[in-house]
Amino acid sequence: MKTLLTFNIKDAGGLGIDTTRMSASIWKSTKDNYEIHLEMTRINTDNELRTLKYTNNDDFATYLSIIHNKLSQVCAMEIMILDTSFKTILLNSLSKSWNPTVVSLYNNMPLSEAIQQLNMW
Repeated sequence: MKTLLTFNIKDAGGLGIDTTRMSASIWKSTKDNYEIHLEMTRINTDNELRTLKYTNNDDFATYLSIIHNKLSQVCAMEIMILDTSFKTILLNSLSKSWNPTVVSLYNNMPLSEAIQQLNMW
């Protein structure tokens, strides 16, 4: 049984799993380490979304695609990001040269309308 538990793990030792223990201990360690790894992945992916930055040399449509894909990754990990929060993340990711535009979009405008306005500039 112990062999079956560790057979599908590429680097059990690297994950902190002691393969010399009993099967129940290996299973518990595997589950605990998986949860820790999953949480760290969630935190890192959320952080990547929140630290993306648009520079004026980038194509804006491409940037929107990148930030939307990162949002999809975050949501796939069951991290809830409300539209209002995503709008704030998006607007905060723009360079300072966008400040006059950003100020006008921080009101109660829906996310979709804010993105339409950004595409016009």
